Amino acid sequence: FPYTTLFRSAAPLELVHVQRLHEVLEHGTCVTDRLGAGVMLVCIYGRAGWSDLRCIHHVVVEEGRNGFLTLFTSEHKTSAVGARREQYLPLVIPWMGVTHDEWVRTFLHVYKQCGLDITRVPLGPLLPAPKLGGSFGARPLRTPEAADWLRLLLQGTADSHLFRAHSLKTTL
Repeated sequence: FPYTTLFRSAAPLELVHVQRLHEVLEHGTCVTDRLGAGVMLVCIYGRAGWSDLRCIHHVVVEEGRNGFLTLFTSEHKTSAVGARREQYLPLVIPWMGVTHDEWVRTFLHVYKQCGLDITRVPLGPLLPAPKLGGSFGARPLRTPEAADWLRLLLQGTADSHLFRAHSLKTTL
């Protein structure tokens, strides 16, 4: 095998795919899918890997067109045992994206609509695994589950079958 085929990077999403996630967040008929699309947009705009969202300590909201949503995660690649473990990596997400909507405001509304509390400290997983009936469990959504969900949300767009959860991080 050539070296490049063993360690191929995940394909980044194109603008049309990001716009589809925005469309699902804004106008989707299933609130759980709307939440999933919103969390995937958080990954994209925060340049975060799915695993970075497994253990959020707290969230800071700065509203407005120039505002930000900042997630402070305690589980990330540079976290270690000891002193570093108490240091949080800030994931800074801009209030505005590639659409004209204030998508973070919509995301926060959907988050609350799903019965989740963004102000809880520690928050835990940003997206707990959904359960049948519309509620959420305690465990974080696993990376392969997120990848399957991403492909489902992007179904009907070009090359949607190629995307993995890491595609979210590589997009920007």
